Amino acid sequence: MYLGTSKGYLGSVIATFLFYGVGHALGDVLIPLLYRDIFDVLSSADRGAEAASIIWPIFVGIIALMVTHNVLYRVADYLVVYSQANMMRKVTNMAFERLQKHSYNFFTGSFAGSLVAKVKRFTRSLETIYDKVLFEFWFVTIQLVGIFIVLVWNMPQLAVLFGVWCALYILMSYGFARFRFRFDLQEAAADSAVTGELSDTITNILNLKMFATGRRENERFGDATYKEYRARRKAWHMGNIFHAVQGAAMAALEIAGMYMALQMWINGEISAGTVMLVQTYFAMVMMKIWGIGRAISDTYKALSDAEEMASILLLPIEVQDPAQPEPLRVKHGQIALEKATFRYKDGNPVFTDFSITIPAGQRVGIVGHSGAGKSTLFKLLLRFADVTDGRITIDGQDVRAIAQDDLRRCISYVPQEPMLFHRSLYENIAYAKPDATHEEVIDAARRAHAHDFIEKMPKGYETLVGERGVKLSGGERQRVALARVILKDAPILLLDEATSSLDSLSEKFIQEQIGTLMLGKTTLAIAHRISTITKMDRIIVLQDGKIVEDGTHEELLTKDGTYAELWQHQSNGFLPDDGEEEDAETTEA
Repeated sequence: MYLGTSKGYLGSVIATFLFYGVGHALGDVLIPLLYRDIFDVLSSADRGAEAASIIWPIFVGIIALMVTHNVLYRVADYLVVYSQANMMRKVTNMAFERLQKHSYNFFTGSFAGSLVAKVKRFTRSLETIYDKVLFEFWFVTIQLVGIFIVLVWNMPQLAVLFGVWCALYILMSYGFARFRFRFDLQEAAADSAVTGELSDTITNILNLKMFATGRRENERFGDATYKEYRARRKAWHMGNIFHAVQGAAMAALEIAGMYMALQMWINGEISAGTVMLVQTYFAMVMMKIWGIGRAISDTYKALSDAEEMASILLLPIEVQDPAQPEPLRVKHGQIALEKATFRYKDGNPVFTDFSITIPAGQRVGIVGHSGAGKSTLFKLLLRFADVTDGRITIDGQDVRAIAQDDLRRCISYVPQEPMLFHRSLYENIAYAKPDATHEEVIDAARRAHAHDFIEKMPKGYETLVGERGVKLSGGERQRVALARVILKDAPILLLDEATSSLDSLSEKFIQEQIGTLMLGKTTLAIAHRISTITKMDRIIVLQDGKIVEDGTHEELLTKDGTYAELWQHQSNGFLPDDGEEEDAETTEA
């Protein structure tokens, strides 16, 4: 998955490895060879001009290699910043793009904070893996291969020992890292759980304070962090065990290698400078090889960190666009559900063979007890979910044949609790129509009765509204949401008790504006207060996913059925609660 992010930067990636590789070979393999030659001259009895004629050319060679080494490293430093930074940008964009394609039900079943943490870890994992492959595995490979070649050329017996030891060490490190991988996965999962708990608690901080549950939440969070501690402790202990084995293996190599080198010097097979070269090489190998085991573990940990997000990215998209979407042909907004059947995963059917036709421009109120299917109907129209059988059409066009973005551009939706971006009021209103003129945005705010309160804000339309719009009252958020709908001016309007958060005076103004807004638009309005829909062209009563009554307010009252009973039992305009939450439908997903 990460490999795709290198597209466009493959040349710089290859050049990075090449420049670092050559520079590393010069610095860690060739320069010690020249120092060996100088040490051999210094350890001999020869002095004066003859020795100088040997030493100074070697010294100049060392300087040339050092300069070349540094130039190659600096070029590689620039290339790695360019390629890695761009690849991290691309992988973050890719994760964001893929994530937002998931269905609405996916997000209702996930912690927002946990998803954010997974995206960030996914990106950081790329950085870790890239760094480990380049600065650990590649550098060690260059160093080990170079040293092995030098040893083969000078001391074949020692080269055999060195080669066998390296092979065994790398296999041991790889095997241990694979064994530890499951512990790293457990640590990553525990970390995500802690992040999710933290995010959920902060999001619901008002509940915590209102119900005085700080101590209880501390205990709950403490349980999550304790599980994280246990998972982390196991993973870290595995690392400590490997470090002990690693230290013993390195000591064995150094002791055996130096013994062989000293024995060869005693036998007159190698010079004192070569013994020093062996010690230099082994010291460098100890420094690098000590990190290779940790690098393998860190790489596997990075893979475990990325695994959670990768599984989400690879998760099939629940609601998909057709391979070749039809051009949008919606102009008038006639809605039809034809024998539509829908069930949430592992749940009972919400609708079975459900059929209804809503002519273009008709205003329809929808009432019914919680769990009747009102919110689910809106989700199906918006393609937050797809019917499992039958079809939904708008102006005769199957909504599943249209790209989701095209479909939703012709539908305006005002939820009961509108959510705003932590951006300016102007940006939040203009979000519905990015190319809107300043005058159009202001006009929409005026028509939604939002302009006056916005003008009183410290920075007017440039005032930031806070996360999810928390700096605004419920009524102010709703008016901003209505301003967006007015600006969007789509042919279909879905309202979920759009005035529920308003005070009486604002509700009166907004109801008047909604009445104007509905003209010429196909409108469906979920009502928890029947008084808000009495003037609709048509009212349908849902019960257990079926239409039990259909007519105008007056017609339904004369039938003396479910609607009349609901009307009579209203208290201050609210429907009686049947003990269930409408949103329970979504929890089955």
